[in-house]
This record gives sequence, structure tokens and C-alpha cells, in this order.
Amino acid sequence: MLFDDLLAISFISGVGDKTLKKVSQFDTARQILALTEDELYDVFHYKKTAEEFACHFDDYRELAKQKRKALADSGAYVLHCDNSKYPQRLLTQEEYPTFLFCKGNLELLNSTASAAISGPRKASPQGLDNAARTATQLNRHGITVVSGLAVGIDTAAHTACLNTGNTIAVLPFFASVYPQQNTELAQDIINRGGLVVSRNYDQFNIKYQLLSRDKVIVGMSDALYVPDAFSTDSGTAYTVNLALEAEKTVYTYKNNKYQRLSK
Repeated sequence: MLFDDLLAISFISGVGDKTLKKVSQFDTARQILALTEDELYDVFHYKKTAEEFACHFDDYRELAKQKRKALADSGAYVLHCDNSKYPQRLLTQEEYPTFLFCKGNLELLNSTASAAISGPRKASPQGLDNAARTATQLNRHGITVVSGLAVGIDTAAHTACLNTGNTIAVLPFFASVYPQQNTELAQDIINRGGLVVSRNYDQFNIKYQLLSRDKVIVGMSDALYVPDAFSTDSGTAYTVNLALEAEKTVYTYKNNKYQRLSK
């Protein structure tokens, strides 16, 4: 499908990557608009979404055009999964993002080696120190550090990388920095040759988008390091389980050292 058509459809409420992969089978959005009502409902998961597409597609196409211009004006990019710069590691996921919104050094998307650092927002002093030291050591071995720009462990890891090597900050959405208090850190990452990336442009459901962000973090990494203790019902535990299911190497910090975790 035409890039602009697909991007426009992605901005319709209720459209996710599964729907985008369905509509990608058509050459243009006009072909979908020519479908019968029943056929249209087969393409879109929700009836309301199908009706929104049928009635207001031209409006969404104009919206996509405006957002693409805003991205370009700010030095940002939107990558389709067929783009050669799209992270090949992500393509191994069953539900890889159709689009990635990026700003910074796109070459990091396919780093030779990458590792994620994840941990609690309310981190211990030891955990923060572990995160910084781990990020530094990974960088010194030429490994790109991927994290989520959250307060706590993520912030410590990204900040350490500003002086030692490459880092990628994965956001829940791209239109503004979340959390807002890390806006300056995000810009510092870009200025120092790093990258800020998200699978979503706008904020619409922060809880869901944080989980979606974690999938990207795991998908873009070869291994996961957790430098602080975490509860079994936390976002960190969710990320660990994602990594284990994806058969990534997971290291958790216990008894003053990293230990490899198994399922």
C-alpha cells in the first residue's frame, strides 16, 4: 500500500498493527473504500473504526501529511517496516510495529550488539549505581544500551551512556517526552549521537503504551540486564518475562553480582 495511505490509516482510533498488516495487502486506500460494508468490517477490527475510515479517510490523510511535515521539520523520521534502516531484530517478533517514529542516529537501530537495561522507577541507591556501571561497561564493549527513559534505573543507564557510548531511548509515544521531567535527557541523548524511538506517535492509553514500549525494548536487544530488585507484579517483571519468552539472555542482580535467569 502507498506509504501515505497506510500512515493515515494508522492514526485512526482502533487501528493497530494487526489491522495495518491487513490493509497493507491492498495497493491503495481507495481499494478498501470500494469494498462492501461487510467486507470493510472484515478488514477493520471494530465497526466504529471501519465507519470512521469510510467517512473521514481524506481527513486522516491530510492529518498524516501535516504530521510527516512536522516530523521532517524537527529532524525526525517515520520508518516503515520494509525500510532498510528498520531494526531487523524487531522483525523476529510476531507483532512487530508497522511504523517506528525516530529522532537521532538511525544507524543504532541495527547495532552490531545491543542490550537492554530495565528496572524499577523507585530504585535503590545500589540499583542506580549498578545501572550506571552496567551501561558504562556495555558501552565500553561496543554494545548499544536500550532502555525506556523512565525515572530510576532507565535514567541512570541513559545518563551514564552520554559519556561512554551509544544509547537508545524507547518512548511509549513520540509526540512528547514521557515522563516530561526527562525531556532534557532525551534531547541530550539525541545531541550525543543516540536515538529516541517509539512505535506510537500520539498518546492514547498510557498503560497499554508502556507495555507496548517494553516489547520494543526487548525486541531491539540481544540481552536484558536488571540491576535492581523488583516485585513480581511490576513492569520490570513483565519485561523480564517478555525477554525470557523471546529467548533473550536475562541477567538479574543478586548477592552483589549478575546471575543468568532461566524460565
